[in-house]
Amino acid sequence: KQVLIPSVDNVTWDAETGVSMEWSVTLGEGVDRLVRIRIGYFDSGDVYLLDYDVTLTPGVTSGSLVLGFVDADRVSVRADAIDWMEAFGPSSNSKSVPSERPIYRISMSELASPSRPTAGQDATVQVTLSNTGDVSGVAGEILLLGEDRTLYATLSTDALDAGESTTMSFTLDWPEGTRVKLEAVWAVGGEQLTTLGSFTSAEAAVVEDAFEFPWVGLLGGIALAGAVVAAVRIRQNQALKPSSKSKSKSKIKPKKTAETVASDVKIQIGCPECARQLRVPASYTGSVRCPDCSNRFEVEGTSAEEEEEPEEVEEEEVEIVDEKVEVSCPECAQSLRVPSDYAGSVRCPACEHVFKANG
Repeated sequence: KQVLIPSVDNVTWDAETGVSMEWSVTLGEGVDRLVRIRIGYFDSGDVYLLDYDVTLTPGVTSGSLVLGFVDADRVSVRADAIDWMEAFGPSSNSKSVPSERPIYRISMSELASPSRPTAGQDATVQVTLSNTGDVSGVAGEILLLGEDRTLYATLSTDALDAGESTTMSFTLDWPEGTRVKLEAVWAVGGEQLTTLGSFTSAEAAVVEDAFEFPWVGLLGGIALAGAVVAAVRIRQNQALKPSSKSKSKSKIKPKKTAETVASDVKIQIGCPECARQLRVPASYTGSVRCPDCSNRFEVEGTSAEEEEEPEEVEEEEVEIVDEKVEVSCPECAQSLRVPSDYAGSVRCPACEHVFKANG
């Protein structure tokens, strides 16, 4: 009698091909024999992918077989003599399938770039892929979808080695809405893994747009100020003219100044909630809303009102006589005609400087 010994020599699993095995059948010394060979796996019973008859010569006959992605715990090879009696020995042999598999993980960062995009702006989001298993994975594909299932982008992913991770960046035209939800779907190794992200959008309106500068009031104030200044100067010039028939005592009218007109210069103020710097007109008083955190707070404009104290210059009583002399203003050299015996104060009509007539 001849010995007939089947053997599973090696079993492997990888993400590209699945389960593979190497097998052999040994026929003892003697004559050639007809043998039935069956190769397969165990899944609630024996499943044979190969089942054929072959004439073996004494020695070792070997081969390999790729079983693919089968749900099996063990693989086996069976050899049976056909029309002859083999010596006592095992008619089959099996070996466990390795349990190591790639373990895929996916996550989405909820921080976009920029951090608060506005509708229609180009923005970038990132998705992290990882393989936490003990064997290498396979290539795949990742899709970025909107809440309404709009497809924004598709990217191919390379195979990840055991323990490796990678980050994928997606740039998209930012959708409308204060809260934008996105979904990433990773198709890899016959699996579909998903992750969700929720992002805060910025409002399109900014603080400056909400404030309407009072141009009509500004222009009206400028015109009024000019009229007041002109009237004051006319009255001051008239006060310097002496009466030809009587003694006079004149008082210089207080000089009025127009209320300082608010400019449209903008200043920076900090949001008390998130410290975001906002630009508002320096004269604006009212409510401001921060575009980042939506916090509302009050601001008060700066006032540049200045009021000059009335200035009063007493002129001594002078008796008007017919004879006059010329004196020069010490500030601008303007010539003025005053009575020859007048020793009081004189105001220059050109530069408004007040000086003593007798020098």
